[in-house]
Amino acid sequence: MFNKLSLIKKETYNGEMFSGRFSILSNVISIEGIERIYLVNGNSDMPYTIDLGRNRKLVVPEDSKLIIHYDARDFIVARLPINAENYLHLGELARESGLKYSIPRKLSDTGSRYYSKLEYAIDDVYFVSNHGYWGRNGYALVHSNRIGSDVYRDTTVDVSKGNTSFTIDDTCYTGIYCSDSPNMNSKDWKEFIYAILMTDYHIRSGEELVELFKSIGFDERYIKDIELY
Repeated sequence: MFNKLSLIKKETYNGEMFSGRFSILSNVISIEGIERIYLVNGNSDMPYTIDLGRNRKLVVPEDSKLIIHYDARDFIVARLPINAENYLHLGELARESGLKYSIPRKLSDTGSRYYSKLEYAIDDVYFVSNHGYWGRNGYALVHSNRIGSDVYRDTTVDVSKGNTSFTIDDTCYTGIYCSDSPNMNSKDWKEFIYAILMTDYHIRSGEELVELFKSIGFDERYIKDIELY
């Protein structure tokens, strides 16, 4: 029995940080041996269809990536399998790899007439915007609630440094919460995440975390609102 998607091609990854808006496909299809599957949207104009089963389909740019987490320590960056139809049935791919998969019959209601149940299930909705960063030391997932047309508040950053955890002073945290933060795509957040994922910076205390934020120019008012959880 395979324990991984053996038919998918792992993308050559040179350790440089990349990022993008992502959706969580594992909320709508569960594959044996896989903890999470993220779809990171690309930028090309060529459309590509991902079939998630039960007539649930996503049309995405052809150069989108699949980030497949087998567990916290083991994940790969994969290209969408290119075929003549630019079409991928994720369940069939799992079955051909010798894996079992399941698809929920019913998806949660959205509470909003502007979005489908599928969009709601993969967290790709108006009120929450997800952005992921993958780098040499691990990955960081950023979730920001949006208030108004172009203002971001309540930002949560889940960090996995060394593909295991984000640790300060021998205490492990799953993430960082900022109740009143700058836009998640701001220079502040990007430089902080770069320092964690792409350098050998080790944090030994909460004071060092504050100093790191200060060193990259984080606004003092945001630092005061930051909590670890």
